[in-house]
Amino acid sequence: MVRKSGFAHEQRGLTFIRLLLVIVILGIAASLAVPSFRAIVMKATQQTIAPIYKAQQQAQVRRTLKDVYAAQRLYWLGTNTYGCDGATASASNPDGFAALSAQIIDDTKYTYTMVADSSTFTCTATATANLDDDPTDDIWQIDETGTLVCVSNDSGS
Repeated sequence: MVRKSGFAHEQRGLTFIRLLLVIVILGIAASLAVPSFRAIVMKATQQTIAPIYKAQQQAQVRRTLKDVYAAQRLYWLGTNTYGCDGATASASNPDGFAALSAQIIDDTKYTYTMVADSSTFTCTATATANLDDDPTDDIWQIDETGTLVCVSNDSGS
């Protein structure tokens, strides 16, 4: 039996060129998919965070209005009238209700307006910026009875 010299090569697996071709195709597919993926992630993040932000802002305005109510009641007990008629308070004017010993916290997104006389008061909080991208502004009110009302709800909930 005579054996032939030489090697019989059987090709198995991928050649280097085929491997490069697969990597290039995957790279092109990834470069097309990443911008779409980023847009989806940004949209999902906004839909998750926006309601939390709005709820936080609304909780803050309700707390502030309840504090204004308590300050008005104390003022009325000492003077038999409600104070700060026509006054406004906001982040840029936190001492607008100084006569009531009430101060608006610095990071508020609302402007507070007081209408008061000897027997009644209404404090209205109006959002200085829309809490989301709809046409509705957020407006809250409290009166001398302590009734807190959402006149216009920006969050839609």
